[in-house]
Amino acid sequence: MPNYTYTDDAGHFLAVQHGIAENPVIACICKLIMWRMPSRIAGMNWGGLSPSSAMKRSRAVSEFIDPNNVAKRRDEFERKRDGRP
Repeated sequence: MPNYTYTDDAGHFLAVQHGIAENPVIACICKLIMWRMPSRIAGMNWGGLSPSSAMKRSRAVSEFIDPNNVAKRRDEFERKRDGRP
């Protein structure tokens, strides 16, 4: 069985061994829920950010999901689709 590394918002780490198909809910000793960090592969170093860490999103992601940018993105899409400059 493979080993997986789990982390939480407090920065704690825990190594857990379980099957690939299993997705256990792991709680830290500080009572925070932990999430699995992806394994490092050649050429990739992912920091293991929580999917719900809004404060840690990249600028591009924040702009894409910002509801205030919807009209701007729609106008830009229609302009490109219609071939307008």
